[in-house]
Amino acid sequence: TNIARTLPPGDDLSAAEAYARLVEADLAPAQQSPAQIKAALTDNIDGGSVGGVPIGQLASEDGRARAYAALAEAGTVPPLVTEDGVAMERLVIRWLYHRPLETLLATFGISIALQQLAKNIFGTQARPLTSPSWLDGAWVLNDVVGIANIRIAIFILALIFLGLILLVLNKTRLGLEVRAVTQNPGMAASMGINPDKINMLTFGLGSGIAGIAGIAIGLYAQVTSEMGANYIVQSFMTVVVGGVGNVWGTLAGATLIGGLQKGIEFFNPSNTLAAQTYMILFIILFIQFRPKGIVAPKGRAAAD
Repeated sequence: TNIARTLPPGDDLSAAEAYARLVEADLAPAQQSPAQIKAALTDNIDGGSVGGVPIGQLASEDGRARAYAALAEAGTVPPLVTEDGVAMERLVIRWLYHRPLETLLATFGISIALQQLAKNIFGTQARPLTSPSWLDGAWVLNDVVGIANIRIAIFILALIFLGLILLVLNKTRLGLEVRAVTQNPGMAASMGINPDKINMLTFGLGSGIAGIAGIAIGLYAQVTSEMGANYIVQSFMTVVVGGVGNVWGTLAGATLIGGLQKGIEFFNPSNTLAAQTYMILFIILFIQFRPKGIVAPKGRAAAD
């Protein structure tokens, strides 16, 4: 509605001009120029290195990217805005919101392409991610049970982000608009909310949280281009069991899936593949009785 003319990028205007218009309309973050990145790295030289990367390695684009990423993770500089992430939502996901199967296939295909790209750039050798020294050791309960400090820290981090998500969804205007678009995008649009913008911001937020989860996993697992593949099945089962569009449903689904899988592994610790197989059978039976998950959506749009 209220659109006078559509300007396809590449025909009526370039992709750079299209993105610049999104930035001017406050629909996308501005990208940092090479000069801005260079200035940020220069201003943060500390003892012959920047963000832990020796100055001698800053001659390559990869070295500069690693140094800037380290500074951004420490909060010294703003996060680097590249053509990935939001660009994927703008170019691919936005056209598939009403076709969940195609969305799943598209994102899976993009993930395979990104994995291969990472292999071509960084190689196939696994890389260890060094954790801080204060995360060494474990919390020993008895001679049998002990929990690594890294896992405790990851659990606390998950609780913190759960609280932040609930705070954003329940106490901010963005959260109100997200819940409105999730429940009924048509009605939300009639009330002046831009569903396209909200979908983009939600996708970006979810991608950012997934990136933080990847860093957390890397603290106790070796970093490879395929490290996320080990969690795809569990993530899918969590969404199916918990229900789409509800944080508490996701939490309930994750708790149920994790508890059952570890319980099955307890009786057969030498075969984790069997535990996943049993879990898939459980999911198949579960969705026969509750196809919309533990916490089913409510409202007029619940049956859509």
